[in-house]
Amino acid sequence: MNPIPAPAGTTSQGESWRREWDSNPRYGFPYGGFQDRCLQPLGHPSAPETPNIREPSTDGREPKPTILPGMLGTSPFDFGYPWWMTWGHLVPFVVFGLVALAAWFLAWRRWTMVASGLLALWGLAGFLVMNHVVLVGQPLRLPTPQFLPAGSGRVLDLGAGSGRATLMVLQARPKSTVVAIDIYSGYWGIDGNTPERLKRNAAAAGAAHRVEVQVGDMRELPFPGQSFDGAVSSFAIDHLRRDDVRRALGEAARVLRPGGQLLIMNLRVDGWIRLALPALPGHGYFGRQQDTEWWRAAITEAGFEVVEQGTQPGTQYFLGRRTAPTP
Repeated sequence: MNPIPAPAGTTSQGESWRREWDSNPRYGFPYGGFQDRCLQPLGHPSAPETPNIREPSTDGREPKPTILPGMLGTSPFDFGYPWWMTWGHLVPFVVFGLVALAAWFLAWRRWTMVASGLLALWGLAGFLVMNHVVLVGQPLRLPTPQFLPAGSGRVLDLGAGSGRATLMVLQARPKSTVVAIDIYSGYWGIDGNTPERLKRNAAAAGAAHRVEVQVGDMRELPFPGQSFDGAVSSFAIDHLRRDDVRRALGEAARVLRPGGQLLIMNLRVDGWIRLALPALPGHGYFGRQQDTEWWRAAITEAGFEVVEQGTQPGTQYFLGRRTAPTP
């Protein structure tokens, strides 16, 4: 059924609404222009094949994702994390929330209602932390605008997994390309960790043509020297033993051009992680904090100058610049 056209020289109510929506940035519509993304039928020539749900930012940082898609489970990405890390906290929220309501309605003992209510609140808080602070089901957020500030370059993702750091670079640096390398064997918290999963996520971000995925070991990189402008490793290199960390850092230094940048993002057992995962081995209250000084020394010994270090929720990062090799 075709809509009735507005009289000539007039503007329909829907058209006025669309123009106001598109021209007012405070609405923050996550998929771009209202007409282009919502009013066009499927298969329309102007409709994009895949939505890029986070446009590149102007300040060099990865923009924050909108809350609604993650809350409703409509994210186009599948990073393969187990259910208990993504929505598992909703189980105690619902179960203990119902118990608390029953205790209040049936006049059970007060401690039953209080304890159940607190556990339900913890479940809700854990869900919000994992999905909207730590962003376990979304591409990572670039922690510093100093990484590839020109927005272009060839970047190597060490231990790429399902592609959270790969997509971080592709979205925050729209003129860059990424070579993602991972051994793709064993279990490192990702179900079905394969190159195909990373490629599907890159396609969902509209950047499949800017990604190359290889199976390989970050301790023995299959690339010639000085062939990359930047390298990243997120929650991967810190899984290695210290001798292997040094080997991987040395390999990163070898394949980076002088002046190339290395961004290391490691797990930080902070209040957010302890709230959401209090008993998880290596993460919660029994988790071991990263040795900041050791990491700085190891990065420097590998041939980098540490130009920035800092934190964001659940993450400690180091940004190094490759120094010129000694003749």
